[in-house]
Amino acid sequence: MKLRNAWVMALALCSGGAYAADEAANWYFGLAASSFDFERKGAGGHSYNSHGYIARVGYDLGNYLAIEGRLGAGDKSTFDAATLRMEAQRVAGIYARANLPLDRVKLYVIGGYATLNAKAELAAITTTHSKELKGTSYGVGIELYGNRTTAVTAEYMRYVSEQTFTDATLGLDNKFDVNAISFGFVHHF
Repeated sequence: MKLRNAWVMALALCSGGAYAADEAANWYFGLAASSFDFERKGAGGHSYNSHGYIARVGYDLGNYLAIEGRLGAGDKSTFDAATLRMEAQRVAGIYARANLPLDRVKLYVIGGYATLNAKAELAAITTTHSKELKGTSYGVGIELYGNRTTAVTAEYMRYVSEQTFTDATLGLDNKFDVNAISFGFVHHF
């Protein structure tokens, strides 16, 4: 989706009534398009980008605190100059979320634990290699409400940090950070 289309959608949603910060809505569901960045650390550092989707379901414990679960997947990155590509096959996480509700805006910080099934392949080799990366996950986001229950969202997440992917066939013995920037929507029930 082009950024211009996202802004038009955000403006359309924001034309409704204001979000009531004093009314916690309990359950919520959201979908987002994500851009995953596999950032290779150390010598020969390089980034591998792929796109995917994240679904989230959460429960507001009040206006300022929520718990949230996520599940998502990514597609293949394009081959880089070294003919290697990376993919986030599956992403799952459980989080605690602290909210700062304002009139039509909700700012939040989120932290928890995530697992990410990373897949790597070389152009010259027909087999692929996967590894489960696990660890602390955290991020920040904003929700822009067009009415009391529906918002467009923008978010930055670090799904895993300093996780090692070792594979002799692919020539990998590197640590990776996996980050994502996401744009989507959320609906409170």
